[in-house]
Amino acid sequence: MSAATYTAEQAAIEGRLAAQWVDGQGDPLTPIAWPNVQFTPPDGPYLEARINNQQSFPREIPARGGTKSFPGLLTLNVYGALNQGEGSITALAQTAIDIFEDVTVSGIVFRSPWIANRGEHGARWRIQVDCPFERITHTPA
Repeated sequence: MSAATYTAEQAAIEGRLAAQWVDGQGDPLTPIAWPNVQFTPPDGPYLEARINNQQSFPREIPARGGTKSFPGLLTLNVYGALNQGEGSITALAQTAIDIFEDVTVSGIVFRSPWIANRGEHGARWRIQVDCPFERITHTPA
């Protein structure tokens, strides 16, 4: 089934992340901070997920029917302790990349994610993973 709305897009992306961000026993690798949900950062590592939508546009003319593109960027911030090295949080960042590497989720096409930024963020070390995506919808004319 295709994610035809922003609500369905969010549910599909968050669903994939929650289902895949697990260890061999099915437990979450770290807590996940979801948008607009109460969250107290733990002492250990955690993941923050943000969906950033961009301007949509018609993929064909006329725009009254046909295909529209809804691009976006899923930003996954992996947080860990300061002054403890990057090894374990880089491994978590790689797991985040692997979850969204060149996959299609409910009609949402993800391209190759990358580590976009890393550095001190408040009292923590952060590695930012950016996962570009495009949701395409088809509307009858």
